Amino acid sequence: MSDLHALNLQPGDIVGGYTLDARLGAGAMGSVWRVTDGGGTSYAMKILRDSLNDEAVDEEGRRAQTTARERLRREAMALKRIKDPGVCSIVDMELDDSLAFIVTELIEGDNLRQDVAQNGRYTGSDLERLAEKLIAAMHAVHAAGIVHRDIKPTNVMVSVTGPILVDFGIAMGEGESHVTSTGLVMGTPGFIAPEIIEGQEANEATDWWSTASVLAFAATGAPVFGTQPMLAVLQREAAGNANLQGLPPRTLQAFRSALSPHPEERCTPDELLDAISADAWEAESHLPFEAAAPATGATFRKNESVHNPRSLWRAQSMPTASILFPGGRRARPRRRMPVRDPAPACGAPRRSIRRVRRRRRGRSKPPRRRSCSR
Repeated sequence: MSDLHALNLQPGDIVGGYTLDARLGAGAMGSVWRVTDGGGTSYAMKILRDSLNDEAVDEEGRRAQTTARERLRREAMALKRIKDPGVCSIVDMELDDSLAFIVTELIEGDNLRQDVAQNGRYTGSDLERLAEKLIAAMHAVHAAGIVHRDIKPTNVMVSVTGPILVDFGIAMGEGESHVTSTGLVMGTPGFIAPEIIEGQEANEATDWWSTASVLAFAATGAPVFGTQPMLAVLQREAAGNANLQGLPPRTLQAFRSALSPHPEERCTPDELLDAISADAWEAESHLPFEAAAPATGATFRKNESVHNPRSLWRAQSMPTASILFPGGRRARPRRRMPVRDPAPACGAPRRSIRRVRRRRRGRSKPPRRRSCSR
C-alpha cells in the first residue's frame, strides 16, 4: 500500500477492484489507465493525482486538492446526467474515499488532432458525418443542463462508431459556481469563444462556437486561428480572422458566420450542418456509385481499434439499397429533410435541395433542385 499511497501506481496494481493494465496518459488532475474488471472487461480509469496524500500540506496545497476533487466530482455527475452515444459514459466512481477515481467506457482510437495528422482533413460526406454526430452530442450535453467549456480536437475521440466527446473536467451544470480562481480563463486558445476572453461567462453559445472551431479544424486540417503566438491567436479570434481557404463555398460562408466574434451574427449549428451537407451532396452526387463492403449485421463497439475509423463510418451509413441514376449519379436517401443554406446569416443565396426517397409510387426519381428567394 505504500506505493499506492505515494500514487506510484504500476501495472498489475488493484484499485477499487480493477486491475491496472497500462497507463494511457497523465495530466494536471491525475492519470488515466486502461483497467480490467473481474469479468475481463476493459475500461478507462481516471485517478486523481495526490488524492491519497494525507501528509501535511500548506493552505494553498489543501485548496488545490479540494479543487481537484470537486472537479472530478463534477465530471462524474455530468457524465451520469448525459445519455448519448456521442458522449463517453461513466460506469463506476469513488469520490469520497482516500483514493478518488472514476471509471468510464474505454474508447479505442486517436483523438481528432491525431486522426487528422494521420488520415488527413475531413471532406465531403466524412465531414458531414463528423459534424452531424458531434452536433448531436452537443445537443445532448446541453439538454442535460451541462456546459462543456473545453471543446477542442484532443477532447474528441474518433472511434469506429463516430466521434465521442470526452473530458468533462471543467464542465459546469446549472446553478454550479466556479471552482477556479476568479478571473482565470480555462481553455485552449483558438478554441475558446472570443466573449470568454473578454470576461463573459461560458454558456451554450460559447460551446457552439468552440464546436464550430473544432469542425473547421477537421475541415481544413489545421487550427483556423493559428497556434502561436498566443496573443496573435486571440487577436485573430476577436477579429473573426479564420483561415478557411480551400473549403467549398457554402461551407466556407457557414463557418465564417459560426465563428463570428459577435454572437448575434452567428448561424445556428443546424444551419452549419445544412451547409456542409449541401456541399457534400453537390460534390458527390455526380460520382459513380462505388460499392463499399460494409459488414452486414456487424456490430461495432467503441473499444475496437482500426487504422482509419472513417472507412467504417461510411460502411455503417450506407443505405441497404442504393439508387443509381442514368449517367452514374447516385442518390443518398440517408437524410430526407431539405438541406438549406444558412442564409442570410451566412451571406449565401438560400436554396433547397430535396433528398431522394428510395421509392415513390413504385419508381425512383432523380433529385430535383428548387431555388427560392430569401
